[in-house]
Amino acid sequence: MEYEEVILKIENGIATLTLNRPKKKNALSHRLCDEICDAIDEIIKNDEVRVLIITGAGAAFSAGGDLETHPAVTAKDRETRIKALRHSVRVASKLRILEIPLIGSINGPALGAGCDIACACDIRIVSEKATFGEIFIKVGFVPDFGGAYFLPRLVGLAKTCELIFTGDPIDAHTAERIGLANKVVPHDHLEAATMELASKLAAFSPFAMKKAKAAIYRAFSTDLDSELKAGAEAQALCLETEYAQEKLRAFVSKRKATSQGE
Repeated sequence: MEYEEVILKIENGIATLTLNRPKKKNALSHRLCDEICDAIDEIIKNDEVRVLIITGAGAAFSAGGDLETHPAVTAKDRETRIKALRHSVRVASKLRILEIPLIGSINGPALGAGCDIACACDIRIVSEKATFGEIFIKVGFVPDFGGAYFLPRLVGLAKTCELIFTGDPIDAHTAERIGLANKVVPHDHLEAATMELASKLAAFSPFAMKKAKAAIYRAFSTDLDSELKAGAEAQALCLETEYAQEKLRAFVSKRKATSQGE
């Protein structure tokens, strides 16, 4: 599939999705949102992809919604406006339903909806030049790309209230301190650091990785007994994979495992 506002690259089991409107600081146009969703659908259908990286072209990760072109801004009635907004925020749902690990490589400012997209990632490797800001309140808006859902799970309720109520951006090191960023690296090392992590994750059993990710997010909506039951079922399935069987054989015979399968 050909794209105009994203770049999708797949190599060695790692997909890199780059938001590609650098002159607009990767502001989320209606088209860009559609192309993100289309690219994710393409990734989901590709069994070879084990990890997805999302990043931005140029100096920004994403400055948020494109207030100049988005149809919700120019809509004349509420129903049309709601329809346009729901169409765009599909991005957050698409990112969250991904079974594979999703790494945010945050190369610059992640503001508004751009901050929400960063928060939707499983792991965030962050350039020292990056900033995060739930800036909606400053223009009379509310988080609509999942910020109010993702942020409390990352930084807790009180810090979420502070970030959303004030709209004040925070720098990369503050984000790391409060748990929003996993790791801050020098800007010139961001791509290498992100790829190092992605390659490490891609080398593990993709079946086990998907089950592990499902367990993590399922834990937010289930009780312990249900999770233990689901975990036992998932573990039984993992034990049937060639990857796990080869690891077990190698452990018993004290040799290096060779399996790279499921």
